[in-house]
Amino acid sequence: MPSSKERSGENRHADITFQPEGRRLEIKVGSNIIDVARHAGIDIQAPCGDLGLCGRCRAVLKSGGALLNPPTEAETGILTPTELNEGYRLACQCVVSKPGSIVVTVPPESRIGQQRIIVQGVMPSFKVSPMVIKTLVRLKKSQDLEDIDADSNRLISALKAHGYAASSISLEAMRRLPEVLREGDWVVTAVLWGGREVLSLEPRDTQERSFGFAVDVGTTKLAGFLIDLKTGELLATASLPNPQISFGEDLISRVTYWSESEGKGRELQQVVIEGVNKLIKDACKDAGVSPSEIYDLTVAGNTAMHHIFFGISPQYVALSPFPVAVKTSFDVKAKDLKVEANPAAYIHALPPIAGFVGADTVAGILATEIYKTEETSMLIDIGTNAEIVIGNKDNLTCCSSPAGPAFEGRHIKHGTRASTGAIETIWIDPEDYSVGYKTVDDSKPRGICGSGIIDAVAQMFKTGIIGRTGRFNKSINTPGVRTSGRETEFVIAWQKETEGQKDITITSRDIQEVLLAKAAIYSGASILLKRLNLKHKDLRRLYIAGAFGTYVDLTSSLIIGMYPEIPVSRAQFVGNTSGSGARMALLSSEMRTIADKIAAGTKYLELAADPLFEKEFTKALWLPHREEERFPTVMTMVGKH
Repeated sequence: MPSSKERSGENRHADITFQPEGRRLEIKVGSNIIDVARHAGIDIQAPCGDLGLCGRCRAVLKSGGALLNPPTEAETGILTPTELNEGYRLACQCVVSKPGSIVVTVPPESRIGQQRIIVQGVMPSFKVSPMVIKTLVRLKKSQDLEDIDADSNRLISALKAHGYAASSISLEAMRRLPEVLREGDWVVTAVLWGGREVLSLEPRDTQERSFGFAVDVGTTKLAGFLIDLKTGELLATASLPNPQISFGEDLISRVTYWSESEGKGRELQQVVIEGVNKLIKDACKDAGVSPSEIYDLTVAGNTAMHHIFFGISPQYVALSPFPVAVKTSFDVKAKDLKVEANPAAYIHALPPIAGFVGADTVAGILATEIYKTEETSMLIDIGTNAEIVIGNKDNLTCCSSPAGPAFEGRHIKHGTRASTGAIETIWIDPEDYSVGYKTVDDSKPRGICGSGIIDAVAQMFKTGIIGRTGRFNKSINTPGVRTSGRETEFVIAWQKETEGQKDITITSRDIQEVLLAKAAIYSGASILLKRLNLKHKDLRRLYIAGAFGTYVDLTSSLIIGMYPEIPVSRAQFVGNTSGSGARMALLSSEMRTIADKIAAGTKYLELAADPLFEKEFTKALWLPHREEERFPTVMTMVGKH
């Protein structure tokens, strides 16, 4: 019988312990398990944004299962009866309905893991001319009662004598002005922004210490770069998975979460800003710099991440006709976003091009310099969407191709991100079809990430395990090919080898997901070429950006027909060009001007509205393509016999 406290509602709490961490918390009845896990800092996946669709947030109820709501329809559709009997639940579907004690184990396959992050990217040479400069000034000291000019006027006059048309002083500098002047005996270092505004004042000569911070705000990762603004030297880098992953791995999930309420939108913004603050703290610690010495910051990211970071609603970016809220660069004070740099510092937002082609693409164009070359080049940056840019100094055209989540490991039976234990490289012996593989950090296999998935399909095609339509060759005699129900699959790693003690396979459905993803990329590139009356051979350079592009084997990509058919020697992996472009804008006011011109002048092609898209997409669903004349060319390029 309930106690008087329970009847009166005074004891409406439960305690929950997460294993193997042993982390125990008191929570309210009505709490959702995945929300509790997030706030407790528990490493758990939730790619679908808590919709119960992906099945990645599996948790095992070791005790207290009766205190939760019964399994939902989403759970019974994903979890097998055996799994349910063993205590498996989807954390996003579990709500605590009664007081008591609960013990939950989050298994390895549900963990995000230590994700591999690409920080550095190609960086061209350019003249360092930052917006923030420091200059030493000596002010005329007040001598008698007749010399009663304001301290601020003395400062402005001294700066004008040095050739600076400073017309304003920030509130932070104004507050420090009287003490700093006298502490420095009227010799101070003025921190100027654009030569127009006095951001801060420092006593005596501190001209040698001038720092800025560039940030790449990606969907899956954050990368930060601490820069010496005087020399252009990279002093330290820091990176971490985007903490918004716990609210959904893809942008649509996060936009949906934002749209649910103003509070949830602010929560998304706060989480990413906290992540950036950690980058600043870590990089500054490594370099022996105080965050208060950072006077300028730049931020690049896709359009949705750009909007979320600055507190601009991203929900209309996801709705036709996918409008971007702002297409020009702008500057805001760091303190207004609670970014932990000098309170007077500015944050410069690089401009996006369109709803699905963001400031990260503008940064990529800056870093690869395709905007200034005579030859025609193509830049491809692959994520859930593939941003594709083609052109030269005369014109640039771009599109966003819906590659889908397959290359990020989602919608793949044993797919995962490029984190610890992910199978990243695969090779198959053509004689006995035995499989070799390499995992991230050389750990026991947990799943297959994007590069491994592409390797698997390419190797299966090359060895004849699958044909040009992606269907399995049933005449292949190997225990690795097996049929379960209506689905055929090929074993990549047997259960005795894996961390989860389960076979890791590539299924016929997985192969079709890969074909859909690669067809979207190839057809986007092909349509851009055709709309500009160009052929594949006209591309003098193919730049492949991002972590995914860096680790994917180019030969495997050509085998499955993901990229335009060009000689391998013309392809170049350029790494994190979003970070490189952000660094360039931090170090050069000219680069900021060029970035605005790129965003304004690049033509955007909406593939969904192009009549060629369906035709090109359908042809690209074959391996490598349906067009027979291209098949021998591609196979010759990659060495298939």
